[in-house]
Amino acid sequence: MPSSSTVIRALQVGLLAVAIVTIGYRVTTEQTDWVDITPQRSYDVTLRMTLDGTGGPVDVTSYIPPSTPRQKIAERARRSGPFGLEVKSDSTGRQAQWSAGAVDGTQRLTYAFRAWPKGIEYPLNDTLERPARSDIPDRFTPYLTATEAIQAGHPFLRTLYDRVAPDTSRLVPLVRALYDHVASLESAPFKGVTDAVTAAKLKEASCNGKSRLLVALARQAHIPSRLVGGLILDNGTKSTTHQWAELRIDGHWVPFDALNGHFARLPAHYLTLYHGDEFLLGHTPNINFQYTFDIQSAWTSHSEMEAATAADPASTYGVWAPFVDAGLSLDLLMILLLLPVGATVVVFFRNVVGLETYGTFLPALIAAACLSTGLTWGLAAFFAVTLTVAVLHVPLERWGLLHTPRMAILMAFVVIQLLLMTAVGVHLGWFNLSYMILFPVVILTSAAERFASHLTEDGPKKAAKVSSMTALVITGSYSVMGLPALGLSFLAFPELLLVVIAINLWLGRWVGIRLTEYARFRWLLDRPQTSYAPETR
Repeated sequence: MPSSSTVIRALQVGLLAVAIVTIGYRVTTEQTDWVDITPQRSYDVTLRMTLDGTGGPVDVTSYIPPSTPRQKIAERARRSGPFGLEVKSDSTGRQAQWSAGAVDGTQRLTYAFRAWPKGIEYPLNDTLERPARSDIPDRFTPYLTATEAIQAGHPFLRTLYDRVAPDTSRLVPLVRALYDHVASLESAPFKGVTDAVTAAKLKEASCNGKSRLLVALARQAHIPSRLVGGLILDNGTKSTTHQWAELRIDGHWVPFDALNGHFARLPAHYLTLYHGDEFLLGHTPNINFQYTFDIQSAWTSHSEMEAATAADPASTYGVWAPFVDAGLSLDLLMILLLLPVGATVVVFFRNVVGLETYGTFLPALIAAACLSTGLTWGLAAFFAVTLTVAVLHVPLERWGLLHTPRMAILMAFVVIQLLLMTAVGVHLGWFNLSYMILFPVVILTSAAERFASHLTEDGPKKAAKVSSMTALVITGSYSVMGLPALGLSFLAFPELLLVVIAINLWLGRWVGIRLTEYARFRWLLDRPQTSYAPETR
């Protein structure tokens, strides 16, 4: 009869083989592109506008994002009230116009959409030659001429260009020199429109001043260039937009963001709204107009993106289609799939490293909650709840309450504390803090109660030590579970859970010395061994 070690080893090999064969079959037989089977990062954006009408006509205009090869857009909702809405397009972009003949009181307008942007990078060819003015087609003439805020050819800028531009016939070193100079200027908070000359003289500017200066210098070099207005998609609420520049190089409009250090590339969370030196919003004066963008990111399936943008509804995300149809988000599914991974990290820290934690798999659960709140806020919540329960534990134990009612009371206080944190996050617009409600209340309460018991029975030193170890393991689990490539891989190939099981079968047979024990008894292990010769007579 085979030994248990042989059975476990065979089981490990079998699990790995099944995972490899299954994944290989899906990739080769289904002939599915990686893009089709992995979720896409999407952003739900809501433009909220508030105004006070005084009985007269009101017009409000706003640029709205177009669908392009770099970004897919699907409208989700609109709220116009008494306003009529018209959407028109021109060379600058798509513009929505809300109009009403007589508006009284406070009115609220909204325009919501979902965006699927992707990053882009242009490898510039170093052999490209600097263009001559005669080589530029007439249709690009508007991108070479001076404007009121982009003063290409201004004496001050000509002097600056002569000083900054290298003496070379190559295009890329020239663009790099101009970009580096603009990027080296001090960054300043947005204070309205800053023209190119002002930015150059002050040697500081926000995104719009730096971008105008880069465009002006590029036009000085006969490189067609333009401004781009857009939005940096970060979770939360904001009322600030962003501007960067695009230079026409080798038949492409190549992006440059001198404020944030993006040379010939655009990150995936940049959303283009319009082209040109335009204003995002326009409205009738004296209506107390205010606006905000509410942004929330999520993972969505490729088929959902295709169907929403009416590109190719036939492409399906077969593995998780039933769950998506049932209303479960891919973010929730990803967290569920990653929980065994986080648990494996906890097993490694406990069995191999030798750290002690509150609860067997509490760190993995807290790390999963931290994927929504962020590690800093997650650890802050963990320690805040732990300290609160420790304080409450003393009088409850002194009053002689039974264990179960005491835990119920502590759980109520934990819920109250998490609700207060969530309310503060919503009120202040700190979306990460507002996700505190997602924390596993029961497990958190139990762990905090164990901390209080440690504090009472073993003293503050022991309690602080275990709390620190728990926080360290939470950080380790979060660091692994938060890897985007890992989450995407498990969503695309849930068969990888078999690999996780195989790893835990190996960890379950770990009989080696733990790292903490090695550090503790290293003096004994390093001690020279004394050999004793047998006594002879």
